[in-house]
Amino acid sequence: MIEQLLEKIKLHQDNPEELSRLCIELAGYLYTHNTQMAEAELEEKKEIVELLDKFLNDGEKKISVAEAEKKAVVTTGNKYGLLKAQNEAIIEIINSIKVRLKVLTWERKDANQAPF
Repeated sequence: MIEQLLEKIKLHQDNPEELSRLCIELAGYLYTHNTQMAEAELEEKKEIVELLDKFLNDGEKKISVAEAEKKAVVTTGNKYGLLKAQNEAIIEIINSIKVRLKVLTWERKDANQAPF
């Protein structure tokens, strides 16, 4: 979905109405994405707790929290880390659209104020 939105942004970078609509669509998508990110973070934290419990209860060599965190990232496929990076990218895209809309507004103002 995000790839499709990026393509639409490229196609409509001079259309303030479409950019505004896409910005709102991205903001809505960000809500869903943040929910997925929170779920992935919880999954990673559960894995950390399970690893710490396992080594504590099995009488095996103790595992450090840092080591459990690293193992949990690997076990979960770094899903939380990937979603976090995507989250930051989505926010940057939204901010870029806002800047582009300001530029288009300035250009439109200047064009309307030009002497005939």
